[in-house]
Amino acid sequence: YTSPTFLFSEDIYPSQISLGPDTSLCSGNAITFIDGYNDTESFQWSNTDTTQSINIDSSGLYSVVAINSNGCIGLDTIEVTIIGDAPDLSYSIPFEICQGSELNFTENSTVPPGNTISQVVWDFGDLDSSFNSNGSHIYVDSGSFNASLQVSTLEGCSSQDEFTVTVHPKPIISFITENYCPYEEIEFSASNEYDIPLFFYNWEFGQNASSSTDIFPSYSYGTSGNYDVQLIAVDTNNCIDTVIQNVFIQPAPVAEISVSDPCELAPLEFIDNCSIADTFSIVTYSWNYGDNNVAINPSEDKIYESYGEYNVQLVLEANNGCVDTVEQLITVHPKPVLGYDVGPACKNTWTSLDNISTIPEGSITETNWLINLQYNLNQQNTAFKFPTLGIQLVNLESISDQGCLSDTTFEIDVQDEISADYTLNPMNLTSGTPIQFINESLGADSSFWDFGDGNGFQYNQNQINEITYDQSLNGSSIDVALIITNNIGCRDTSSYTYEIKEAFLDLALQTLFVQDINGYLTVGVELSNLGSVMIENADFYLKSAENGSILENWTGILAQNESEIYIFNAHPPSYSSIQDDTERYICVEGGVSNSGYLDVDLSNNIICKNIEGNGLVVLPIYPNPTEDDITVSILLTESSPLRVELVDQSGRLIIIQDYTENLNSGIHKVVLPFSNLQKGIYHLRVSDSSTTLLEKIVRN
Repeated sequence: YTSPTFLFSEDIYPSQISLGPDTSLCSGNAITFIDGYNDTESFQWSNTDTTQSINIDSSGLYSVVAINSNGCIGLDTIEVTIIGDAPDLSYSIPFEICQGSELNFTENSTVPPGNTISQVVWDFGDLDSSFNSNGSHIYVDSGSFNASLQVSTLEGCSSQDEFTVTVHPKPIISFITENYCPYEEIEFSASNEYDIPLFFYNWEFGQNASSSTDIFPSYSYGTSGNYDVQLIAVDTNNCIDTVIQNVFIQPAPVAEISVSDPCELAPLEFIDNCSIADTFSIVTYSWNYGDNNVAINPSEDKIYESYGEYNVQLVLEANNGCVDTVEQLITVHPKPVLGYDVGPACKNTWTSLDNISTIPEGSITETNWLINLQYNLNQQNTAFKFPTLGIQLVNLESISDQGCLSDTTFEIDVQDEISADYTLNPMNLTSGTPIQFINESLGADSSFWDFGDGNGFQYNQNQINEITYDQSLNGSSIDVALIITNNIGCRDTSSYTYEIKEAFLDLALQTLFVQDINGYLTVGVELSNLGSVMIENADFYLKSAENGSILENWTGILAQNESEIYIFNAHPPSYSSIQDDTERYICVEGGVSNSGYLDVDLSNNIICKNIEGNGLVVLPIYPNPTEDDITVSILLTESSPLRVELVDQSGRLIIIQDYTENLNSGIHKVVLPFSNLQKGIYHLRVSDSSTTLLEKIVRN
């Protein structure tokens, strides 16, 4: 090494450079200009290279000439002796890596034949190294690390490279959310603890929910609960981090109401089933009634002034800030518009009450009248008889098909009584018979009759009207009505339905009365008119075995279904012989004379009574002798079976009629066919449950 001598001046100073002492190198090693390098403006190796280091592949002298900024020149020479071949480095290693990630390295250096690689040393700059050609390394800390690779041979040659590994810090990510209620858009915002931007995001919202790669995603959870949300983020250094955070979706209030369709001007009824889970509570009820009216936590019922459709909305807010909304479309139904018409009012006369209320939509389905707070009527058009005079209170309720109600109370001044009524004589209507209709009305100024004869109502002021109905109306029903009015318009009606009956005669003797007074009999009989023709006279025969027949005539008026007791003027003696072994009896037989009608039932024209005891009685057989059929009348004084036998002179039984079931007490008639028998004497044998009577009958 030769160091030239330079002259110094104030602005010129010598350049001192050094390549170091002579050395032994391996082919492929380098010599490096180090001392004085930073003070030079330019330099050049003896092989004309101008780089700081040059590779040496042969022995010899190598020099460098350098000039500083003052123009001073420096020179140094080094003698190099080649002792072998240095390895030809070949390797792969990333110079940037993320903290905590694996740094993978490989080395495939070579040497010329005759040389052998003996050692590989990786120095990672973090006090850790590796002697393997291939492997991985993890930097625990971030930063810049001066690392190197040195490969040595058995011959003592080595090659080395130095390099810098930049370890980027691993991102520490987290995220925050805005909003935390069900069905809200939960907004997610991620951040890195290091001031290194993130550029890739992969969000998983938990519980099979969807995912997103947005920077600021939003997601709506349908129900409250805990959700594990995962975020995988990559920063601009391509470093990755994963974080899982729990997101609690707080319970929201459940808005649930039931609103019945109301009537206008009536309180709206709400059924509030709103709720919220856990320990939270509902703090605000915000109502929008759909009619430009709103309310917060109303304490009074809502009333709609007009009918129509309204959308009712309720917004609930809980003390956790969560809300829920429910809407219901309701129909406010109209109330009836009241109207009524009341006829003239008189005491005990029907006063008409007509509900003429209207409604703009729907129909009126129910009417309730309340008279003096005690009488209820539920017909739309009805009538009421006011029992007292003077001011009466009437309340009218009209109810629609939707149950909407309107009502009002008004007064009626009830005037004096008017009463329609009539009687008729006779009481039953019989064709061909004059019937008198007698007007018995009270308070009437005008009367109108409809006699049911097809002429309708006719003005008629007669008190008595005589009507005769034609036989063509037999069996038909007619309505006879009388309408009366007074000068204030009160009206009353009396109407009855009658059946026009055909004229027929039926006199019935129903009860026989016999009494012994001082040895003489007083006899009475109950006669009844079972026909439709009035009975005005009748002939009655009082018959007994001892006294024969006594005829008496009765006169009077016996209308249909009327009865009367007739007492005979004759008083037959009550004496009877103790030797008489037959029962004594009294019979009364009646018939109507001069009526122009035949009696339709002669079986009830005779009545008998055993006045001596309770035995069996055979009434006198007439005519006897006879050649015609004979009707035998038998009196049973009590219920009993009956047997009738006819025997000829030889004792042969000719006729038998047997009534095994008990017959009622009274007269029973048995017809004997005498016209079919031979002439001769016959014996009639009649038996009840205890007695047998024998009578002789001669056939001419």
